[in-house]
Amino acid sequence: MKTDCVRYLFLFILLQHFFHASAQQLVINEMMASNATTIVDEDGDYEDWVELYNAGNEVINLFGWGL
Repeated sequence: MKTDCVRYLFLFILLQHFFHASAQQLVINEMMASNATTIVDEDGDYEDWVELYNAGNEVINLFGWGL
């Protein structure tokens, strides 16, 4: 469990750096890692999730991007 948290933290930091380098206006706004009981989705599952925020005025195409 602690290893997963460290892994998600590393991924979070890496993704912030990547997003900052490739799209100055795109930021990770929120993140939920190891969601076991907090937020349930429309299917009744407790999934991990990331929320991206576009602070700019232009549309950013995320096609081909992944986590």
